[in-house]
Amino acid sequence: MNPGTVQKLKELKNYAWFSRAGTSTGGDLGFRSSWDEAIAEANSVEWSNVQLEGKNQLTRQLSHNHRERFRQWNQIVEEVKAAQEPIFSGMILPFAGEKALPKGFENTVRWDLLCICMEASPVQVPNHFSWHRFCI
Repeated sequence: MNPGTVQKLKELKNYAWFSRAGTSTGGDLGFRSSWDEAIAEANSVEWSNVQLEGKNQLTRQLSHNHRERFRQWNQIVEEVKAAQEPIFSGMILPFAGEKALPKGFENTVRWDLLCICMEASPVQVPNHFSWHRFCI
């Protein structure tokens, strides 16, 4: 695993997950005043499309400019999934259980967490969607 991903995993392990839930962060991110609103947004077609576009941009950049890394992508993803599992099961799942949040919440956060870690690659993708910016 590359050093950027290892560092990102350390940061995520120490992150105060959902500590700002229920407070406006300003900026261009919309404020949701309830978990029901936030979950509806996270499970929306619009957010799914944003996620897909971000993945497509990264895939396009890798396939055109970093062929060797692109060939190794599935193996890298499996390594990152395994490495992020303690964060997910130790921090995200207990929170979701405490708030009685639906499985869709867990699935969305798991996917976003993976994408944040994959973004930490040394591969630079200009003007691409940033999960870190939107999710943390």
